[in-house]
Amino acid sequence: MPPAIQRPLPPDALARLGSVKGFRVRPTAWFAVLNVGAVVTACENVFTLDIQILTLGESHDPSHTGIFGYSAEDTDVAALLAASVTPDEVHSAAS
Repeated sequence: MPPAIQRPLPPDALARLGSVKGFRVRPTAWFAVLNVGAVVTACENVFTLDIQILTLGESHDPSHTGIFGYSAEDTDVAALLAASVTPDEVHSAAS
């Protein structure tokens, strides 16, 4: 898998997410930041899948994103997505 592009999470990102109308963030919540290019390339190389990561832009959360091109039964793809997240890309809502 290609190396992830390291970008720090903006310091106010979790606070902004918590203030989005209609979205409650509990202190026990965790967030993962995925590198879109790395995930798409890995799915193409490992599973020959053409997945798409699209910004859905919901009214209460304009940054909401979905991953399309695989089904809920594709547990190997889900495992690859989970493996593509490094510890420094996981953030606690409590921090």
